Amino acid sequence: MQKASAVIAFCSKQNAPINDVITVNRSGYLNYSESVTNSENIGIKIKLIVCADTVRDIDGNLYQAVRLGNQVWTVENLRTTRLRDGTTISLITDNVQWSSNNSAAYCYYANTKDIDTINKFGALYTWHTVATGKLTPAGWHIPTNIEWNTLQDHLIAAWYNWDSTNTGNKIGKAMASRTYWDFFDMPGTVGYDVTKNNRCGFTALPSGYRFNNGNFYSIGSSSYWWSATNHDINLAWNRSLSNNLDYLYSSYLFKNCGYSVRMVKD
Repeated sequence: MQKASAVIAFCSKQNAPINDVITVNRSGYLNYSESVTNSENIGIKIKLIVCADTVRDIDGNLYQAVRLGNQVWTVENLRTTRLRDGTTISLITDNVQWSSNNSAAYCYYANTKDIDTINKFGALYTWHTVATGKLTPAGWHIPTNIEWNTLQDHLIAAWYNWDSTNTGNKIGKAMASRTYWDFFDMPGTVGYDVTKNNRCGFTALPSGYRFNNGNFYSIGSSSYWWSATNHDINLAWNRSLSNNLDYLYSSYLFKNCGYSVRMVKD
């Protein structure tokens, strides 16, 4: 695929000529498209969120990134099967083995082998994998709890709340993708009118998670990401979005849960 030039979000433009054609080439897997019909009376607004960088993992997977404040975040979930030193991460499909594991491991939601699904939603990793410090390519890292807070604070201050305020945490819609989220009938929630999602370009997909008992939950309705910050011997900090909420949720859960991973540039 050609080099990425932008991550796209659609807005409005007054009196755009009928025959205007805008072409944007993207690298990476996620390649959303949208048909927009123009007329003499209805214009088109298109906001291009410039791709800040791309990064390739040790398996050769290419990820795009977007600048949010002073940070650069990948807009796709990690799906490497090896640490950057070449060490293979254990793929665990069995529930009993997963629940008793306390080391680096990964899986795919519902143990799928479908390549399209894997590329779309990424892999789910235990926090022990994050703790190796080798999960990301050189020059990138897993965000700490403080770095997640920095992202949250920036989006709030930059007026990304769904209700056009810059106080309180109501940034879920601005972070969530415009596809794959289950509908939820409450204005402001991630799952309500997804055409208004993803204003900041974070492109969070509802990739679900694997609980520490090995069971899979919530694809279509939630997404969880690890932070690199430990809470105690059993728990680590994470962030999540849900289709029935309007905010980025912070919590700490069991280290042998399987969560998605995003990267931040050093």
